[in-house]
Amino acid sequence: MSEQLARRFHETYERLAPQFGYKTRKETREFDPRSPNGKLMIAVCAEIEAAKDAEIGRLRKLVKSAYVEGWGDPWPGDEPEERSDEVTQ
Repeated sequence: MSEQLARRFHETYERLAPQFGYKTRKETREFDPRSPNGKLMIAVCAEIEAAKDAEIGRLRKLVKSAYVEGWGDPWPGDEPEERSDEVTQ
């Protein structure tokens, strides 16, 4: 996923650069994940994704806690499986 994000970032950066009066370097106009620049972009995107995932996890816990405390209902998907004590024939 990080490489896809880095590639998309790079392509968007290259597309928008002229609108901001910036001319990118010819040798880095094509994204190369094996180049030092490409590896750096992938590493940066990996850290951003990790921070995003951690924040999403934190927010999920917060929302779940508020939901359970506010309504007293189990969080969807956390309900215990219903068991029937009836004997089926």
